[in-house]
Amino acid sequence: MSKLITEIRPQTREIIEKHLEGLSYSEIEIDVEKGSAKGDNYLGIITKATVKAKSKEGVKRTFHWIIKNASDNEEFRLLMHIKNLFTREIYIYQSVFPEFFKLQDELNIKDRFENVPHVHTIFDGVPETIIMEDLKEQGYVMLNRRKPLDYDHCMMALKEYAKFHALSFALKHKRPGVFKQLSDNLHENFFSVMGVEGMNINMANLNDKVFKAMKPEDEEALDKFKKYSENAFGMAVDQIQAESAGEYAVVTHGDSWVNNILYKYDDKSQPEVPTSLSIIDFQMSRLGSPALDLIYFIFTCTSKELRDSHLQEMLQVYHKSLTDFLRQFSLDTEKVYPYSILQDHMRQFSAYGLMMTIMVTHLMMSEGDETPDLENADLTDHAGFESSFIYESKNEALFGERIRDVVIDMAAQNYI
Repeated sequence: MSKLITEIRPQTREIIEKHLEGLSYSEIEIDVEKGSAKGDNYLGIITKATVKAKSKEGVKRTFHWIIKNASDNEEFRLLMHIKNLFTREIYIYQSVFPEFFKLQDELNIKDRFENVPHVHTIFDGVPETIIMEDLKEQGYVMLNRRKPLDYDHCMMALKEYAKFHALSFALKHKRPGVFKQLSDNLHENFFSVMGVEGMNINMANLNDKVFKAMKPEDEEALDKFKKYSENAFGMAVDQIQAESAGEYAVVTHGDSWVNNILYKYDDKSQPEVPTSLSIIDFQMSRLGSPALDLIYFIFTCTSKELRDSHLQEMLQVYHKSLTDFLRQFSLDTEKVYPYSILQDHMRQFSAYGLMMTIMVTHLMMSEGDETPDLENADLTDHAGFESSFIYESKNEALFGERIRDVVIDMAAQNYI
C-alpha cells in the first residue's frame, strides 16, 4: 500500500507555492507522506514532501523537503506551550545560525560547524511551519532509538557538540554585542512555564519505576537517587536557567538524544562507521551550560559498558574538539572554558540530564503504539496531560535495566 497521502494543509501548500513562485518556479506539484513514526516525534507534525516545479528556464526540478508543522489544536498548543517551542526553533534557524555561519565566513574558518538542516522557508504565524531539506534523501539515517550508540557514533557526536558550543564562546569574545542580542532571546521558555504540579506527578511516576529497577546491592546509588528525587524537577529547572551557567553560558541544543542526530555513511570499506552527522530539532534550545547537552546525550544514548570504558575519554574528546575549534578563533580554551570547569559542570548540572534521561529512556523503550498521543489526549487540564504519560510499557524490564545502569553510573561519578 502506498505511503503517499494526498492531503496537505492549504496554508502549507500556499507557503510552498509562494516560496517557489518567489524563485520564479511554476507548475508546482506537491505529494506528501508521513514523515515520522509514532514515538519518534511529540511536539510537531512531520511530513515528507516531494515537490516538482518548472524553472523560468523551463527546467523541471524535484525537491525533497521536510515540513514541520505546529498543531492547531488550541488546548494542546496552550498546555504544551507550542508557540514557545516553534518560536525558539525558528529563532535558532533565522537568527542564531546565520550569525554563527557569518562569523566563520568572516574569520575564514576552515574546519567549520554547519551540520544542521538547510531551511528553505518559515511561517511564524499560527500554526507555525518550518520547511527544510530532507536529509534522508542525502543519505542521512535516523538510528534505532533503543540501541545505544557505539564508540564511533558517540565520539563523532561529542566532537560536533563541542564545535556547536564553541561558536557561542567565539561569538561572545569576537562579537560581544551580537552575542548579547542573541542571548536576550534565548532564556529557558519551556519547562519554566510548565505546570509544576503536573510535572511533579509525571516525575514521581517515573521515579517510582526507577526505584523498582534498583537492587539491594545498589544501596549507595539508591540513597543518592532518593535525595535527587525529592526535588528532581525543581533542581532541573534551576539548572537550565542561563544565570546558573554565568560566563560559561552557550547556546545549547537542549534535546540531545539519538532521534535528533542523523548519521551518514560514505566509506564503503567501513559501512558501519559514520562519516558525518547532522543535528536536528532545536525547539528546546536555550542559553545554558554546555554540560546540559553532554549529560543528557551521554546517559541517554550510551551503554554502561561504553561509559565504564570511555566516560572520561568522552569528556576529554569533547574538550579537545572544543580546544581545537576555538584555536581557529585565536581563543585559549583554558581561559574560555577550562577542563576543570567542564568537570565541575558535569556535577553541577546533572539533575536536568538525569530528568531528561529518565523521561526519554522510558519513551525510547516503549512500543510506538504505547507512547502518548498528546494531540488527541484529554488536555482540558494538566491532569489529562500527565495521565497520558502514566502507562505500563511491555518493555518496562528493558527500561529498568537501562535506567538502573544510569543511576549507578551517575552516583559513582558523584553526578547525583
